[in-house]
Amino acid sequence: MEKIMTIQHIMPVTERQYTDKYGQLQNFVSRGLLLSDGIDSLYAEITGENARRTDLKEGLTCNFSFGIMSRRWEDKNHQERYSNDITIYRIGL
Repeated sequence: MEKIMTIQHIMPVTERQYTDKYGQLQNFVSRGLLLSDGIDSLYAEITGENARRTDLKEGLTCNFSFGIMSRRWEDKNHQERYSNDITIYRIGL
């Protein structure tokens, strides 16, 4: 999905280490963005080296390419829950 949206808020870059399927230690880098199209607002995450971009500013309007995935999970009380995860693949300035 592609949509023109305005950046309302930029969260700080976060990094965490994990062990990949080959036993190698890797870094996972991400940053959250709060976006709006003037009607709806959404929270989306950008990962990898794109999360380190320094040209992203609050109030900037640009074209975003997203992937949206719904997932089902169970909370600690064994209640079935659902969430929608939005990942930014590309930002066209």
